[in-house]
Amino acid sequence: VTKIDICPENILEQTMKQLSKILKSPAAKKFPTLIQNDSDVIDCSKQLQTSERIVPIFQCSNVTGNGLDLVRKFLNLLPARAQWEAQAAEPTEFYVDETFFVTGVGTVAAGTMMAGSCRPNQTLLLGPDGNGKFVPVTIKTIQAKRTNVESVSAGQSASFGLKKIKRASIRKGMVMVDPSLEPQATWEFEAEILVLQHPTTIAANYQPVVHCVTIRQTAMIVHVHNHEVLRTGDRAMVRFRFMYRPEYMKVGSRLVFREGRTKGIGKTTAVFAGQPGPQKQLAKDARTCAREAREVGRNSTAAAKVL
Repeated sequence: VTKIDICPENILEQTMKQLSKILKSPAAKKFPTLIQNDSDVIDCSKQLQTSERIVPIFQCSNVTGNGLDLVRKFLNLLPARAQWEAQAAEPTEFYVDETFFVTGVGTVAAGTMMAGSCRPNQTLLLGPDGNGKFVPVTIKTIQAKRTNVESVSAGQSASFGLKKIKRASIRKGMVMVDPSLEPQATWEFEAEILVLQHPTTIAANYQPVVHCVTIRQTAMIVHVHNHEVLRTGDRAMVRFRFMYRPEYMKVGSRLVFREGRTKGIGKTTAVFAGQPGPQKQLAKDARTCAREAREVGRNSTAAAKVL
């Protein structure tokens, strides 16, 4: 819980009650724990190693620094969730989280190495673009913690200087992967979701914002399996379709979706690469409607001649 330096006490109390209510709900089944001192940090870190139902809550301010020391101590006590050494042996996967332009260097992409390793002059595939294509790109330079390095591996954050790539052609949510992976962009995917909070009901055609790794895009619910509507606390298998552009998705990725006061979490179970995007589908529907209208017109003309 951030911005406690400017948040009124009654609003902070209301937020804490709402957060606790969501975590204790039958759908989440978690135990919220407010961390206030070093003793709470140690106790909570020990409990998390035996139970995943404990949820620590920190109250902090990035302006005054209040509470940030407790967050750092807690993170230092936690074991790593991912096996980065094993993932470093896999093909390269780099998720772009930020882009900028540096004079004398060119376009720079910053993000996290999720798998494999990378060195300067290595060629990766960058994408997907608005058409779902991946293009070759050569890594010119690599920096980690503002220092030039010869290589980075899985689990590290880094910035890549790219050769002959315009900044306008790269965006947050793209990936740079090894060509051996033969990446494909997807418009649609299925996920097992849990609705943490929603004021009414969720059905097909609902459009929340989906957050998955570095992806941030509105997606429409195409179909809800075995349910007509979803309410707070419901679990279901749902099929999503991105609204604006295809993305690079992987099975097993965790996601969060939100819209207004609606909040939910989920996990990707299937990815449908090669499916047509909504623009192509709309164009196809428009052509079908035009053809049917012409047929109706011809039939009407023929009927008028007979009469």
